[in-house]
Amino acid sequence: GGRQRGVEEEVKSERKMNKGELEKVKGFKKRNDLGVLQKDGQADDSGDHDDEKEEDEDEDEDEDEIDDDDEIDNKNESDDEEIAMEVESISFRFWHAMIKELAAAVTRAAASSAGGIWIRDTLIEGYPRLAKLLEASVDRLYDETCLKDASPAIPPFVAHNELLEAAAAARKPYLAAAQSVLMEAAAAAFPPGKEPNRSPLASTVEFNRSLNVFHEVLRVTGGSRHLSVAAADLIAAAVRDAGRRAEDLGILIASDLALNPSGFLVGGNEDAQ
Repeated sequence: GGRQRGVEEEVKSERKMNKGELEKVKGFKKRNDLGVLQKDGQADDSGDHDDEKEEDEDEDEDEDEIDDDDEIDNKNESDDEEIAMEVESISFRFWHAMIKELAAAVTRAAASSAGGIWIRDTLIEGYPRLAKLLEASVDRLYDETCLKDASPAIPPFVAHNELLEAAAAARKPYLAAAQSVLMEAAAAAFPPGKEPNRSPLASTVEFNRSLNVFHEVLRVTGGSRHLSVAAADLIAAAVRDAGRRAEDLGILIASDLALNPSGFLVGGNEDAQ
């Protein structure tokens, strides 16, 4: 019996030893697996870092290419601006030189001592045609120099004003003459005061003649934009003057009727009657 117990104890001791060795093997295996995982993780991290580094390098290359393209575009734009400024400068120099010569020529022609009174009178009388020609020249210049996405050689508003101002030596006398003619027409339509043996009213012929003067001024100046506006102002002033004359005439007629109820057309003006 004692021997059997000894054998059993030896068997138990061997089992404990085997169990301990098995646990050691398992622990070693776990450590190996953990080491492999850590190594793999480090490899993955290193690979990711390399990928990120490559992406950063690609982005830097793209940014460098974009910067190069921007520099090229900026240089091209700068060159275009310099060319445009140079062309604009040449255009303005030529334009101002031409304006100066035109103004001098018109001034000489408008002076009576330059070539005779008939030259001055012809220039002043024909100013509406000259103004129309100058405006048409500016419009044509604008159409021929205004390209797509590009400004014209000379701004049209500036060109109109400068070109017409160059012909001011003819424009001012023409407008002064037109004003005088319109005021005379207004006075003829509504005579200032009563003459002996004459009706204070204008005859039908005289009144129609005055209206024809107004119409003729509008017709002649209608071909020019700026001149038609100036003529309209002169006509408006003449009409206001005619209105004042009509009021004075109304007061005169009322006074005559009060003094002579039988009629104020003394001396007979059959046309006015």
